[in-house]
Amino acid sequence: MKFRVSEEQYRQCIESLQELIRIPSVKAAPTEGNPFGEQIGKALDFFLGHAKQLGFTVRDIDRYVGIVEMGEGDEELGILVHIDVVPEGDHSAWRFAPYSAEIHDGSIWGRGTLDDKGPAMAVLYAMKLLADQNIQWNKRVRLIIGTDEESSWQDIAYYKQKEKPPTIAFTPDGCFPVTNSEKGILTLGYEKQREQASIASIVKEVQAGERHNVTPGVAKAVIQLSHESSIEAFKSTDQISIELQSDGRILITAKGVAGRTSDPNVETNAIHILLTYLKQCLPKNDGFREVIDFYKTYVQDSNGAGHDCQLSDEISGELTLAPCVLEWNSFRVNLVSNIRYPSSLQLEEILDRVRGKLASSSFTWSVVEHKAPIFVPKDDPFITKLMHVYTSYFNRQDEPLSISGGTYARAFPNTVAFGALIPGKPLNAHEANEHVELKVVQDWIQIYANAIYALVAKIE
Repeated sequence: MKFRVSEEQYRQCIESLQELIRIPSVKAAPTEGNPFGEQIGKALDFFLGHAKQLGFTVRDIDRYVGIVEMGEGDEELGILVHIDVVPEGDHSAWRFAPYSAEIHDGSIWGRGTLDDKGPAMAVLYAMKLLADQNIQWNKRVRLIIGTDEESSWQDIAYYKQKEKPPTIAFTPDGCFPVTNSEKGILTLGYEKQREQASIASIVKEVQAGERHNVTPGVAKAVIQLSHESSIEAFKSTDQISIELQSDGRILITAKGVAGRTSDPNVETNAIHILLTYLKQCLPKNDGFREVIDFYKTYVQDSNGAGHDCQLSDEISGELTLAPCVLEWNSFRVNLVSNIRYPSSLQLEEILDRVRGKLASSSFTWSVVEHKAPIFVPKDDPFITKLMHVYTSYFNRQDEPLSISGGTYARAFPNTVAFGALIPGKPLNAHEANEHVELKVVQDWIQIYANAIYALVAKIE
């Protein structure tokens, strides 16, 4: 290993990461100068301000993307990170408060430690480690700090309007050794206007889920009892709580475990828990049963069978489907699912199957968002160089990986995910109790310093 971080810089990195985690940078309504909300703006300001203190040239592109630069040359190595995070979910499920950045048991805890504030700060200190050396450069290095990765990638779309793409790039937002394949990401919405429904329902409101890349840990339904229904039909269970409200309505709360839509677990998804419970309790002629039936027929199976999409390939494995949002009110019902499909398949092949299968449903459906899959052959020179850095650092002989998650690697050509998840370490991004071992942060600084050096330095 050529580069090792000093204890002083390592300590500074951890302290800076704690400060960054303490900013709850979840996407919110825009404010003046903050297109994705005030907290994301604060996180961007902190990151760029700290990079400037470390001696780097920094700027932001109209508050959509931050840039930290070093090196020289006509070509550019881009490193894409992001400082926005998914919502923390149920605070009671966390061992430590999600934005406290507590250090316990040799780990730092909090939303964003793994995805992606920890790797982002580690790359910044890897750049600092190199900047302090007498290095001749073949390329410029540009750390690109995104602010909308967990949502709609408006940040990257804006960046593309203003800046040229990097020559090559990696993002520390996947898995080691190198992620050379990412499944396609297809988000579908299913909707029906309530005035189309001919049968009334005692279910007045349902709300579950906030984001399309997170399966909800909590789902809630409000019930208005009628002469045909009784409160005795609604009993608490291990996963269901019942609360009688002052207006006589019943609040039903289903509690599961929030997770990643890229790795769905039907049994812990709060949408599934709530709908399964309501199926047992609602009157047989209740209008909400149409929603339950649609879910059971088309959406419940995580292998996509309800969409005629039981598909797989040798590179990236099986297609998965996960419901992530459910809304029901006086006007409409809206359900959203997130599909991850094999990287060798085409979007139209998936959509043709969906059209055929859902043609008999009374719900309308549409594509909410799509990110195409990526695949870079493992013998590509860029991949082999990153693999050499990895094998040299960890003394392991692994193969490039395919993942179900989506990273900024889709943003530009010649871009892959390189880390940050180390083999054998817990994948807890988007979950309660997200945390990273302190030793892992040290490894990140050092391996990214070695990778940047291998890719951009003039090596005799």
